[in-house]
Amino acid sequence: MKLQQILISALGGMIVFACGPSKNLSLQQRAEGDALFAQGNYAAALEKYKLLNLETHTFDSTLFRNVAVSAYKTADYNMACQYGTKVKHNSDNELTFILYESQDSVGQPDNAVFLIEENQPIFEEKYGKQTILTRLANHYIDHKDAKIADIYTQAETPELRSLCFDHYFKQIKDSTAEKDLMAICRKALKDNPDQIKAIDYIAVSLYNTGESRYNAVMSEYNKNKNATTYAYLRRDLKRITPFYTEAKTHFEHLRKLAPDEKNYIKYLINIYNRLDQGDKSKALRKLL
Repeated sequence: MKLQQILISALGGMIVFACGPSKNLSLQQRAEGDALFAQGNYAAALEKYKLLNLETHTFDSTLFRNVAVSAYKTADYNMACQYGTKVKHNSDNELTFILYESQDSVGQPDNAVFLIEENQPIFEEKYGKQTILTRLANHYIDHKDAKIADIYTQAETPELRSLCFDHYFKQIKDSTAEKDLMAICRKALKDNPDQIKAIDYIAVSLYNTGESRYNAVMSEYNKNKNATTYAYLRRDLKRITPFYTEAKTHFEHLRKLAPDEKNYIKYLINIYNRLDQGDKSKALRKLL
């Protein structure tokens, strides 16, 4: 009987504790916090929320949202991240943007980009499509991500295409025909005349075409040298000259952009020789 009375007494104490002053105080603080939040007094609301044992409100997404928003509004971005990510089944665009900007502020770019990828249409609507694509491009470039090709094809501005070009070109180079690569590079130069990788590809391709044709006609001429075949040789070399001339223009541009690159000097030496510009060729040899 005595044991039964002790158990009843203990149980009664637990009930009083659960429903007593501490519980009532917690409910009051929550209510005051919510009222301040509704008034837009985020700093005061956050102070009330901090008095609660937030970790016991595991499934209270409304509370976590209010805490995250209040923290963001008062520049406590770490807390905004901490509680914004606790919101279950978030379909709240405002909270998504708050979480994104908070993650950016505290140096969580991977998480911020993941949010964009999961909600790209609403981010493009709020921040602008090209702004969001630029943000993604910078992230993918840093991570050598193959998604950069998708960004390039969606880019609507020369600046964004130029930002993506080197990485995009590297991804497609081995699987794209030379003719198409030349067209892509020429388009890239319209966006940015100093796009080194595009200039390099065009210059080398023109040079190789010129060399291939030059060697072919010289080989044919050397088989049967006479006045007639010499006339044909002169005609054929004249047809080849435009390849060397355009390649020369591009390599000279590359030399201005990368003056210490020895390969460009070597190409130009041979091109000058092909174009009967021996003095220029001789001057460049001194730089090797």
